[in-house]
Amino acid sequence: MDGAGELRLMVRIIAPLILPMLSALGIFTFMNSWNNYLWPLIILNDESKMTVPLALVYFNGTHMVNYNVVMSAAVLITLPVIVVFLIFQKQFIKGLTMTGMK
Repeated sequence: MDGAGELRLMVRIIAPLILPMLSALGIFTFMNSWNNYLWPLIILNDESKMTVPLALVYFNGTHMVNYNVVMSAAVLITLPVIVVFLIFQKQFIKGLTMTGMK
């Protein structure tokens, strides 16, 4: 790339090479923050500020569990993670294969 400046090298060469790895890292980070359970359980005491996976615990009753409601809530909790993965699936797989992990 004779005559190309720093910005052009970054946009044309470096960005396409690191995009799959950044998307894989972004999916892992999103899944980690979405599924965070233990830290909000310890810190939060107000039910209106609890995370979605933590709110799933409150679907359980004292003497009975309505499994239909619990399972449908679990599917709704998992849906955003699946959608994010499906959107970035190509970059995710490419990012994993480019790291050299076996």
